[in-house]
Amino acid sequence: MGNLTTFSLVFLGVSICMNTVRLWFCSVNNVKVQSLSSFTSTVIGTAVRIPCEVLKQRLQAGLYHNVGEAIVATYQQDGLRGFFRGTGVTLCREVPFYVAGMGIYEEAKKVNSGNRLNLYFNFSKLLPK
Repeated sequence: MGNLTTFSLVFLGVSICMNTVRLWFCSVNNVKVQSLSSFTSTVIGTAVRIPCEVLKQRLQAGLYHNVGEAIVATYQQDGLRGFFRGTGVTLCREVPFYVAGMGIYEEAKKVNSGNRLNLYFNFSKLLPK
């Protein structure tokens, strides 16, 4: 569930950020807009996912018996910061991946924009005549 949330936020965030950056900074080139948008949406998506990951890992390690116990114990031991343990390392891994990946994705859409039909599988070939 955490990964679905993250990926949804990243893709939605990229679109929202790209439109916002273009409104504020009309003269910024497309690569910079894509990079800034990917960076921002990745940080937001990761911030949402990290607490789920922290709790999941603590449960998998057998530190707690259920989610409720993990939430209460994590908050009592470390406060709110405990839910975001490891965020810096995760961002160091994910930000370059998403910035590069979203840039490649956007460029691939441009390259193939006039040739959309070739992207989809032609199911009519599978049907009997």
